[in-house]
Amino acid sequence: MNTTVTAERCIFFNQGQRLTPYHLNAVGEFARKNSSRMGSLLAGSEGILEGAYEEFQIEVISNDERLIQIGRGAALNSQGELLILEAPALLDLASASPKESALYYIQIRPEEILEAPYQDQDIPEFQGFEYKRYSNKLLISKQMADGAVEIGRIHISKSTSEITLGESLTELEAPEGTIDTRYAKKVRILGAHLWNFEDQFSAQRTVESYRHTLYEIRTYFDRLKTVSSALQSVIFLQSELTEAHLSPSKILFFSGEVRRSLLDLLEELREVMGAKAPFWNELFESANKIGIARGERNVSDQFRILSEINQLLRDKILNAQTVQDRRILIREALRDLKTLPFSAAGKHSFGGCLFSVGEEFKGDHLFKSASSDAKFVTRKTQSARYSDGTQLTEKGAFYSEGRIHLQLENLKPGLETVVMTRLYKRRGLQEFSFILNGQKIHYEKLTANENVDQFLNIGTVIDGAGITAKQNQLTLDVHKVDLDFGLFGVWVYQLEGAPV
Repeated sequence: MNTTVTAERCIFFNQGQRLTPYHLNAVGEFARKNSSRMGSLLAGSEGILEGAYEEFQIEVISNDERLIQIGRGAALNSQGELLILEAPALLDLASASPKESALYYIQIRPEEILEAPYQDQDIPEFQGFEYKRYSNKLLISKQMADGAVEIGRIHISKSTSEITLGESLTELEAPEGTIDTRYAKKVRILGAHLWNFEDQFSAQRTVESYRHTLYEIRTYFDRLKTVSSALQSVIFLQSELTEAHLSPSKILFFSGEVRRSLLDLLEELREVMGAKAPFWNELFESANKIGIARGERNVSDQFRILSEINQLLRDKILNAQTVQDRRILIREALRDLKTLPFSAAGKHSFGGCLFSVGEEFKGDHLFKSASSDAKFVTRKTQSARYSDGTQLTEKGAFYSEGRIHLQLENLKPGLETVVMTRLYKRRGLQEFSFILNGQKIHYEKLTANENVDQFLNIGTVIDGAGITAKQNQLTLDVHKVDLDFGLFGVWVYQLEGAPV
């Protein structure tokens, strides 16, 4: 059984029929009615079309003449009619000048004018066609006109001395003389966001994979502050994707939340891993495309981009890279930590690799554990700052030139190892080296005017092949100092499991 659910009639011409003005006008009205219906369905609402031209951007031309310019733009009204301003146009606000301040609406509305037919002066019998002219009109009025779309609003009176644009308004009602565009509705043409079951299934898999990636990042980078927010935003998006009737506009909204939380997460990861790795630009550029209607107009494209980002996160951050690439990232992370407060936690991430502390020497334990051939050693409590102003008071020891030895008894062979030291820098030159089991592994030179009267973190990464199964000896060989060498902590970390 077949059922007709919608029936509409349009005149159909056959050979030999006589056409009247009624027939021709009816065809035109049928086409305009269908066009309006399609516009209304695609937009789902009335308002200014986002991304079309300049979105009716307003500019004040003259305060004396109360003249503003409205940029190009397009809008759909409640009847689905498309209102287009193809070139910037001036609007005179002088007509809106009541004695007392009143609210006026800056708007665009459709206009139909029936133009009289052309009449030949010499041949009265000759008469042209009548034309119905369809145009759009800018106006300012106390009420919204029928079929109009709001562009902005303003409280204005005869005594208003200046017209301004409300670009950063926070109060609900703008001050007198300020054009407020916040209440102008904006819509997106959702028909440009193609979506089908295959897209939905693919998007669900992408979001699920991205969610698991975030869980792994949270496991390896347990001190990240932004990963919870990133997880929350992706859970909301995942919930939206399970709905039977998907709303592309809501998907774009939640995709925008995913973008914002992802950018925050990438910023924090870059601080942890070091800013010089070449893949950061690629990640940030891709992340900035998520949830943006302009340029990436197809909803499924949002998830294609998210899938690419997810793969980048796994390839560049979670999956193991070559030893050389990994060490480059670790060294960059150690350099970034040089002048910043260092949290000597039980676990720490360097360059995207998770390390656990194997040996720790600080305070009295450092003084008692270290042996030295320096001429003098002084135990002291020192107060100083890092370069960002963070104040610390630490127990440590000051040494003259010579060697400082520490025995490392709890290290596992074959695992990459990071040695991190906290030093106090006076005014003069300092030169020193790290030596492990007789092999020099790092050299550092601090110039006379560098980081004066500050704490510093000096770290280095060691190949796991240099670690023995038995006791290992770490030596700080102090070559030159101005007065003394302040050592306030030594931490030895080893790689935990697979590289992050």
